[in-house]
Amino acid sequence: FLAPDDAPPADTVAALQRALSARDQLRAGADFTQLAKQLSQDPGVQQNGGNLGFLTAFQAVYPFETAMYATPVGQLAGPVRSRAGYHLIKINARRPARGTVQ
Repeated sequence: FLAPDDAPPADTVAALQRALSARDQLRAGADFTQLAKQLSQDPGVQQNGGNLGFLTAFQAVYPFETAMYATPVGQLAGPVRSRAGYHLIKINARRPARGTVQ
């Protein structure tokens, strides 16, 4: 839900309200992929359905990453505010780290 840092307060509030509404729909049992395709303003969602795959440290902005690591598998986080706006994050699975890059 787009609401950049420099957005007017009314736009930020509207984006937050849309995010809260979507969160309520998800908590009521709506399908994450379908809702993401319907509501997300991220152009990539039409192809990935909101599934970002496995992310490691430093692949997302700090607020998103913090929520991602703090949320248990199967749970929903958000709305999480970043420089771009508000995000809802559903954790589908975790896997062990695959080592380090040298």
